[in-house]
Amino acid sequence: MSENEKEEGGIALSEIFHIIFSQKWILITILVVLTLGGTLGIYYGKNAFSRVYEVSFTLELPKTEVKEESSTGTNLSASVVYYPDGKPFYYTDMVAIQTLRNIKYSDKNKDKYKNIDIETMSTKGDISVARSVSETAANSGAYEAIYSLRVKANYFPNIDIARDFVTSLTNTPIDYLRLMDINYDVSINSARKAPDYVTEISQLIDQISYIIQRYEMFIEIYSDLSVDGRTLRSYCQDVKSYLNNTAELDILRTEVRKNGYIKSEELKNRYEIELVKLERQYDIASFTLENLKNKGDSESVSAEVFKAQSDLVIELEKQIKEIKEVFMVSDDYGKNQSQGHKDFLASLEEAYATVKEFTDEFKEVVSSLYTKVAVVSYSDSNVIVKKGVTGLPMSLAISFIIGLVTAMIVSFIVGWIKKKKAVAKTESGEAVQLEIKTE
Repeated sequence: MSENEKEEGGIALSEIFHIIFSQKWILITILVVLTLGGTLGIYYGKNAFSRVYEVSFTLELPKTEVKEESSTGTNLSASVVYYPDGKPFYYTDMVAIQTLRNIKYSDKNKDKYKNIDIETMSTKGDISVARSVSETAANSGAYEAIYSLRVKANYFPNIDIARDFVTSLTNTPIDYLRLMDINYDVSINSARKAPDYVTEISQLIDQISYIIQRYEMFIEIYSDLSVDGRTLRSYCQDVKSYLNNTAELDILRTEVRKNGYIKSEELKNRYEIELVKLERQYDIASFTLENLKNKGDSESVSAEVFKAQSDLVIELEKQIKEIKEVFMVSDDYGKNQSQGHKDFLASLEEAYATVKEFTDEFKEVVSSLYTKVAVVSYSDSNVIVKKGVTGLPMSLAISFIIGLVTAMIVSFIVGWIKKKKAVAKTESGEAVQLEIKTE
């Protein structure tokens, strides 16, 4: 018997296998039971708790800025994303408990997702989202953020429900863009509160100019993109035509100055007080300017000082003239409004309606634009990828190996015990026979 054929205890390998296979029915029974049980346990038991659904995607939002500052101040690779209203976008909000509740209990989903335990899912951390940022090309300075959302599969009755649920989560930034309410009509609100008609009309002009400026900005960023069947340039041209071609607001402002329309008696009194103050300031400024002129021959007066005082006198003179010629030429206000004043107010309301119409249209265009350019792109065509799953062949192989090893060990132990008992019985019989022969 060679050294290779012996175990450390002196038992030959052939003897070990002989003992094992002497208990072949135990070996076969244990092997079959453990293989089948283990395969089913791994495939249907372990997988149910270890399987996760993973969704990998990129998210493009309007006004997206991707950057990171290292300790040296160099831009590297992190992503700082802002919504168009200035609110920072935090990607972890996609899996926040409030987001989960909004998705589950929305009117369209409350029946579909009623059995999903989002509270436990969130509390145990069984849903998470991560982000990695990488440069799209070497030394390009352009970066792309890739998001990965993972959730335990056992919370969902099937993969289709899971796909719908996580898709809703990944689209929450798009939903925010759709519902986002940016106050674009600030100048309209200010116009209503203006103390006089000139300022009121100027605010409406500012509103129109603002809309034009925003349209031009979008054209520069997104080119001449089409929204609801019309190009951005087309929308912008309509607003420009109203401001420049019809010049309705400029005409109204000229009418105010020409006829001296006053909004209220209180305003008229305020302008009268303002006129007294301006005239007093003008007298002082003029007196000071005369003194500077007289001193100019005998004392050194800098040109800057003289010019500043001269400009002050001119500005005060202009303000006094405006009050006298615009706001003090008529008692046409309040109940004493003339028919011309009433017609002016009707035209002003029509201008308000037009400006409001352009503003509302702009809001709708911007909302459509933002949702159009915002994109969620999934890395897999199926959206969801299963992870942590042991396939049926692998489950069978693992169970077979475990079953075989276990069956051999048990068979050896049982066979060894039986062999020891047989040897002991044999030795006992031989001892009895020897004793009989001796007697």
